[in-house]
Amino acid sequence: MATHTIYGANCRPFVKERHSLPQEENLKTDILMLESLCFADSDFESYNHFLNEWAQLLLNAINLFKFGYFDCAYYSLRQAIELAIVVLYFHDVMKEPREEVLMRWANQQKFPGTSGILKELKKLPKYLDLVEHLPNLFGDLSVFREKINKIVHKQGYFYLYVIQNHPLIIPPMVQDEFITNFEKDVQNTLKQMVIIRLMIDPIPLLLNDSTARLVRLYLSKPLPNSFVDKYLGNKFVLNYKQTELYKQYL
Repeated sequence: MATHTIYGANCRPFVKERHSLPQEENLKTDILMLESLCFADSDFESYNHFLNEWAQLLLNAINLFKFGYFDCAYYSLRQAIELAIVVLYFHDVMKEPREEVLMRWANQQKFPGTSGILKELKKLPKYLDLVEHLPNLFGDLSVFREKINKIVHKQGYFYLYVIQNHPLIIPPMVQDEFITNFEKDVQNTLKQMVIIRLMIDPIPLLLNDSTARLVRLYLSKPLPNSFVDKYLGNKFVLNYKQTELYKQYL
């Protein structure tokens, strides 16, 4: 399909395409892995379609960035994280029946924002135990969300299109670095979302543990060792396995 570039003053293109992301295929493979980590609890299996939306938002981010809409790409990353946090709320909310919470969300009624959800979850015994064993659990998430927000809200000249699309201001070397940083941010988003997924249940890791005795079959795929090494690391896994959340599924 033919495309047309619209030019502004001094022959500056309004949108400059990033024709390729070196890690695109690897990122897409990892996104599909995230999508396959189905929820374990039988009364929460109907929420698995949210995993499809998480993956779609991450794939959208890649495509948006490739076509030059970098701020929209980062907004899609932010949406993915925020929706993942909403699913945490669906799973662990204690104040009212889950289906009532879902209906309020579905009908666009009054619903807590991301910061309010996290504030409420942090008070629960489950999350107090998680933070005891994983002290940086919410801190790393907060720092990364703040970074994304600064790009989405265009804080700094670098994130203005009139700067980004100007070949004399942003040379190819800087553009290459910008692409590399975006790929790292997609990976970091994936990392945060896998961790959020593991806050719901530990089955993707348990299925990878040959010593674990599971009493039923699960829809989730096991997390491959290569994926664990890339996104979680040995220290995280060792500490996570000390949590009550992990132990209760053994």
